Amino acid sequence: MVMIGVKDATACPVVKMIKPNGRIDRSNYKDIYRQAIAVIETAQPSLNEQADFILVDMQDVRLIDSCGLGTLIALLKAARINGKQLALCSIRPNVKMLLGLTSAFKVFNVFPSDRHFWVDLERFTSDACPLATVAA
Repeated sequence: MVMIGVKDATACPVVKMIKPNGRIDRSNYKDIYRQAIAVIETAQPSLNEQADFILVDMQDVRLIDSCGLGTLIALLKAARINGKQLALCSIRPNVKMLLGLTSAFKVFNVFPSDRHFWVDLERFTSDACPLATVAA
């Protein structure tokens, strides 16, 4: 799992990106949960009282099972408890099908790509909050 922190300006919302790869299933869901929960719980809140964001980039996730779906829901709940918003982006068609069958799209904010997320976020931030580019 690659985690990328973006934008540290104190007057702007903080965005943390989590980028799992391969599978989120019974074999690794606990490890992914532990790594992601550490990002959620340690992300510093912004000073402007806007919600901070956790973006889960699903581009490299080829397979997800019920354990993986449960993990995403647990992360969503943890984000909300910690005053953050969690969104998913770049979901592959086979993963999208599972999320659609389980009505998960009703509880998650989903964006077609990370670029769509940034455009949407830019609409709700002030001009004083220039969006930083994602750096690996």
